[in-house]
Amino acid sequence: DRVRSQFVSFGNDLWDLRSKLNSLTLRLIEAMTESEEHCESTREEELRQQLLRVERKDAELVYMLELADAHEAYGEDRREDAAIHMTKAREARSCLPQFNLEG
Repeated sequence: DRVRSQFVSFGNDLWDLRSKLNSLTLRLIEAMTESEEHCESTREEELRQQLLRVERKDAELVYMLELADAHEAYGEDRREDAAIHMTKAREARSCLPQFNLEG
């Protein structure tokens, strides 16, 4: 199904994804430190984009981020945005095994 295919499965795939997230985060911090010494770096922007793409493959992270965005949107009275974020949160949640216990 479309929703499940956008996220990595659990196990080694998830561990590999989170390891990549950590590596990209460290590289971004380095790039940000370097750009403070010089000027805004295209490397920094590229790393940000890579990090965003990788983050969107982690269902648990997407679930938490979308809930936070929905909460913020409700607080700012942006109902349509909040509804979109809640839909995305529900989709991500449907791929988390701890929320899909049957029996």
